[in-house]
Amino acid sequence: MRQLSFMLTNVGILITGPGVIMNAILGAFSQGKIKNANPKIVISSDKANAKVLKDASAKYGVKTAVIEYAGKRIPDDLFPDEVISNNEKISWKSNQHIQKELEDRWENYDKEIARVLQEHDVTPENGLVCLAEYRLLLSNKLVHLYKNRIMNIHPSLLPSFPGWRDTIKNTLDYGVKITGVTAHLVSDVLDAGPTIAQVPVPIFDDDDVGTLRKRMVVEACKLYPYCINLFASRRLVIEGDRTCGMEWKEGLKGDHDAWSYTNYLI
Repeated sequence: MRQLSFMLTNVGILITGPGVIMNAILGAFSQGKIKNANPKIVISSDKANAKVLKDASAKYGVKTAVIEYAGKRIPDDLFPDEVISNNEKISWKSNQHIQKELEDRWENYDKEIARVLQEHDVTPENGLVCLAEYRLLLSNKLVHLYKNRIMNIHPSLLPSFPGWRDTIKNTLDYGVKITGVTAHLVSDVLDAGPTIAQVPVPIFDDDDVGTLRKRMVVEACKLYPYCINLFASRRLVIEGDRTCGMEWKEGLKGDHDAWSYTNYLI
């Protein structure tokens, strides 16, 4: 069993989306909900996020940067979206089609991401990189450089519905009744890194992609800061492909047999 050992965590946030989850993370820092950590830098892959970054800098005093991806973009139809297992190793069905592109991603983009992170003291030794609505695949070199120090949040209860192409739509189309959000550490297999915590979100008969996404984002904005705090407080233990450290409600007093999700359904 190995416990992450460091005193203070420096956090870097990567975004491509509108910054909703980023603001939730920075807000949790400003409210003192995340201990033993400092937000150091927010990096956007899109200059269209200039106002989002400016507002975050003004409100929270965090440094920001835009690093636009100038390399070859992986076509949407090659994004991994189907997971298969041979009982020994989980792999992505379309993974073989994008290996060269992922290698190029390091030279054309991720190497600069790593440089800026470390320039702001978010290092492989003391840092945590948070993907907050980040929609670019990471190169294996960046994942290995920050091994077990890159966190992501995904709009499903992994390992169900991995990938990001139409994830919420696929969940609705499949007809499941409960979905959720999953916080996990990033590995070199997409959405298959160690799970940190999950929160269920019910699906109602009148839900569409928009209404379901809205409720899931609300839960993600609460779960992500919790998991960052878990990591920074050295309460997250990694055992192989598993993590330990999630505490359920204090009122259960360790009586696991007393816990039931249906206790909270009214």
